[in-house]
Amino acid sequence: MFFRKSHLIFPLCLLLILFMSCGTSKKATHADTELPFGTMFLSNNGNAKKKSKKKAVPPQRKQLTSAERHMFNVLFHEALLCSENNEIDAHRVLLERALEIDSTASEVLCRLARVKYAYAKREDSLLRKETLHHIERAAHYAPEDLDILEDYAIMLHHEGYAEKALRCYERMASLNPTTSVLLSLAQSYTEQQHYAEALNVYNYMERQSGRNKAIIRGKLMVYTHTNDSVRLISFVDSLIADNPNVYEYQLLKGNFYEQLFNRPDTARAIYQDVLRQSPHNSEAQYALLDHYAQQEDDENFFRQLQVFVKNKHVEEKVRAEVLKMYTSHCVQKQEASLPKLRAFLDTLEHPENATGEILVVHTALLWQMNAAPDSLMNLINRTLRFQPENTSIRLHGVSLCFNNDQDDEVIRLCDEGQFYDPQEIRFYYFSAAYKLQQGRVDETLEMLERGESYFMESEDKELASEIYGMMGDLYHERADLERAFAAYDNALTCNPDNASALNNYAYFLSLDERDLQKAMTMAHRACELTPDEATYLDTYAWVLYQLGQYTQAKIYIDQALAAVPEGKESDTYYKHAGDIYWKLGDRKSARKFWKRAEEIQKQQKYQE
Repeated sequence: MFFRKSHLIFPLCLLLILFMSCGTSKKATHADTELPFGTMFLSNNGNAKKKSKKKAVPPQRKQLTSAERHMFNVLFHEALLCSENNEIDAHRVLLERALEIDSTASEVLCRLARVKYAYAKREDSLLRKETLHHIERAAHYAPEDLDILEDYAIMLHHEGYAEKALRCYERMASLNPTTSVLLSLAQSYTEQQHYAEALNVYNYMERQSGRNKAIIRGKLMVYTHTNDSVRLISFVDSLIADNPNVYEYQLLKGNFYEQLFNRPDTARAIYQDVLRQSPHNSEAQYALLDHYAQQEDDENFFRQLQVFVKNKHVEEKVRAEVLKMYTSHCVQKQEASLPKLRAFLDTLEHPENATGEILVVHTALLWQMNAAPDSLMNLINRTLRFQPENTSIRLHGVSLCFNNDQDDEVIRLCDEGQFYDPQEIRFYYFSAAYKLQQGRVDETLEMLERGESYFMESEDKELASEIYGMMGDLYHERADLERAFAAYDNALTCNPDNASALNNYAYFLSLDERDLQKAMTMAHRACELTPDEATYLDTYAWVLYQLGQYTQAKIYIDQALAAVPEGKESDTYYKHAGDIYWKLGDRKSARKFWKRAEEIQKQQKYQE
């Protein structure tokens, strides 16, 4: 079975509960009690033990002279203006100058801590320690400022001082028990495994305002962490009783029986009962699907998979994701269920079932199964009708047509792809390559010029370099040398080791007798990259010839002639060889090479 047994479903289902619309239960009828936290400690039975309360006396702030107070106010006001204008560095500097005047100013200490903490890197322990020191002092000089206390608690928690953060939340709750403060306190209690205290806070909140999603989530977490199965099920039963039409609570109960109590039969009965009440309930269908997966009940799993995937009440992406997981498993394991899966996917080809996401999964399956190219290409085209912007599927189509010599289809797919995803430069490259084979030079160059703005920005620098090199060749054919050389420069910016661009750029410079030193450097580099390429060796020899280095030129033209594959001789190589040997005084060999060049020319004309 493709799902391994795990306990991942519980948090997934719980997450579902957290975001669903839940009814508000009736408020508990217990009499309100004094706030059971902050200045109190709780016993295990939840009864509060009061500590003697003393009014906290804030530490004395530094006494400033009128001149110091004026300067402090000016600096702090300017710092606030810089913050509004997002001038972070100036904001920080002004706060530090204000702090030099009044080192006890909590408002400055807090703001400075925020600025430094936002920019402190995880490994910058000194700056983080300094930041924590600032916020600690701010809380010290303003012990009843809730904003400062909240920042202090958050930073303590992030830095691993969980127990200190908890005490901070307790103080905040004792000062002003707002919903957000109480939730933070309860969560902190839970993280520190003070479960009785956490429940006490949640119960207090429930008495005050009734149940809500946050309270439900918190209490469920506490009950699961404490393995208190009796109270857990009792709590879920109370949720079901108060919200009989919210099926998610029933599914949650089933999930607990499945994952926590190892009672899969009870869980299955609950899921099936929900489906009897709500036949199209997607969460219940998925819960039952996962149940069969964990029980390794292949037959019922596959039957339930079909029900789930065809359920139009389930978001398409979710159906496709589940189907993709199962498909991937079947392909990897080469299971015997592959034909059955493919047959099921074929049923989804009908218009009432076909969707873009499902077709993508079907396409991926046929691709991995090496299906017949015609059927696979037909499916790819259908998928693209639903999702023309799906670049991955489109490139699969390009690859398939490339392998089956369907030139026109490659061009069509790529030209459409340029419209839907103009930043994907592979569409320009493949379309250009095939159009050039068909002699559509002007059309190709116009297309590449339209996409040029994307080439330099592409992450695929090697391919971008190839495209620029292609443009350079096309511009040179048009005798537009300046644009050709600019294109080659771009090609080498993207990839300095593009041997073809190095060679062509160097050769065309030598023909124009300009920048010959640059040409020599590029031609030499091309030979280093591909030492047995006759064309590159010939180019280097010719550049050396143009520079008057005839002896060196002879070495490389000889290597070029020796590297020519059989049947691939070029009259240009022999013309160059003749010119080089003539300059070296070997007139006999020169005439021999020129004669061979003429013979090759005649052969080429005859073949044409």
